[in-house]
Amino acid sequence: MDFSVSSKRTKIIKVVIIIFGVLLLFVIICLALYISLRGSLPPLERAKKILAEAPLIDGHNGFPMSIRVLAENNLHRFNLSRNLSQDHYGFFGHRVDTDIPRLREGKVGAQIWSAYADCVSQHKDAVVITLEQIDVIKRMIDTYSDDLELVTESEGILKAVEKGKIGSLISIGGGHSIQYSLAVLRTFYTLGARIMDLTTLCSTPWAQYYNIESYNKSAKLDFNQGLSSFGEEVIREMNRLGMIIDVSHTSLATMKDAIQLSQAPVIFSRSAAKYICDIDINVPDDVLRLIRQKEGLIMISLFPDYIKCRPNSGTTIEDVIKQLDHLRSRATVNSIGIGSSFGDMDEHVEGLSDVSKFPLLFEALIKSGNWTDEDLEKLAGKNFLRVFRAVEDLKEELESKGTKPYQAWIKKSELKKFTNTSCSGTGLQR
Repeated sequence: MDFSVSSKRTKIIKVVIIIFGVLLLFVIICLALYISLRGSLPPLERAKKILAEAPLIDGHNGFPMSIRVLAENNLHRFNLSRNLSQDHYGFFGHRVDTDIPRLREGKVGAQIWSAYADCVSQHKDAVVITLEQIDVIKRMIDTYSDDLELVTESEGILKAVEKGKIGSLISIGGGHSIQYSLAVLRTFYTLGARIMDLTTLCSTPWAQYYNIESYNKSAKLDFNQGLSSFGEEVIREMNRLGMIIDVSHTSLATMKDAIQLSQAPVIFSRSAAKYICDIDINVPDDVLRLIRQKEGLIMISLFPDYIKCRPNSGTTIEDVIKQLDHLRSRATVNSIGIGSSFGDMDEHVEGLSDVSKFPLLFEALIKSGNWTDEDLEKLAGKNFLRVFRAVEDLKEELESKGTKPYQAWIKKSELKKFTNTSCSGTGLQR
């Protein structure tokens, strides 16, 4: 045996171990210094740094409907590269709360834009209006391509941020937009939509929305106020396509049906805790626990009516934090996010008047002392990315199994029992 060769190998191994140990120690020291320095920053600067490193993904913005209502989808009547707070008025005479400069100031890394058709269009021209809203979103992205980029996959969000752009996703603002056709659903997916609300402010022939008792008294359906058999096929087809299922604004039965049936996690793109604000649109604790079990996501809306129930008394950032603390306690920090509902609100939380104000919310959470940087990164967008990736992973799994498009047709009996009295007709989605 050549002991000299063996000795050399031993020395080389020792040198490698020492070098590796030194490098590891260096990394640990740098990380400790980084954490220490970030922790020593003023709360607002710390909030901005967190949002710079973990892109804020806002789950819902209804601004495309403002473009329709205020400008008949004529983008030339808006200059989104300017601050529009003093130039144009939105719904109810309130100032527009969304534009590119304020999205930048708010550290928004990705925005989900809603392609919404008013409920009065159901059974009429809902599909056409939704196509027009998809079109205006895509034209908006093309017009402001230096700042916005269309995103159709989870990694696209991170790539857009790396390029200094705001990732822009398209969401379908209600199941009435597909009428009762899986072919329309697939077409919307082909056009770039990656999320769909099952209901918004009206029931469909296949899914019930939250306010059934108020608006649907003469349209009682025979599927237990949740999903019909066709509605179950919608869930399966969305799983197959790789579309995120949004159960905001659905009835309690629909929420539970969808969460249990879907093989991928589902989201509430804009909601709040019913325990804090006891209105039907909010999410009860048992569903929050179900979201936790199924690794879904609830993104808090900043619409005052959802946060406090008594908005006339003034809804503050502290009220939002109270909601977030409750959502975290029931759904855990791994299943919460932000879905502002900016773009079509008539009132705002004090201090959170537009898309530029997100850092102020994170500053307040830091000041509360109850949220770590890791918690805030998850809240900002990491939790949404996790859900999006899970939806994509299921799509790949189903493709590998050769799953074919579903061919279901809605039953005539389901259509026959449904009337358009299920529509609230407010024109706003929130």
